[in-house]
Amino acid sequence: MQYLALLRRRTRLAVATLILALPGVAGAAGATPAEPGAAPAPVEDETAATPTVHGKDGRRAERFRRLIEMFKDDRRAVYEQYGFPTYRHFELEFEMRTEHWFYLAEDLEFVFSGDRLIGRQ
Repeated sequence: MQYLALLRRRTRLAVATLILALPGVAGAAGATPAEPGAAPAPVEDETAATPTVHGKDGRRAERFRRLIEMFKDDRRAVYEQYGFPTYRHFELEFEMRTEHWFYLAEDLEFVFSGDRLIGRQ
């Protein structure tokens, strides 16, 4: 009965499903014939590797995940030891851009130039 419902739809997917359901029909080049009554094997989707993000909180979490992936060298080591900073800000002094990370619970401040740690207070 389910095949009749698929046949009424007359879509490419319905026709392909009906053809693959026939006994002795190969699902792909080099594949073994399908068992009678067996469902076709699922096709891997290359987009499944990327996480699905829903809503404002999901987008925010994805931005933080990507930011953490960009941390290298000293910034990565500090992040792995203390986690994400409570506060951070950037300063531009004499054409040198520095990033300050503040950890209030530990009463620490780290100063980075690029990915290099240049100060700890």
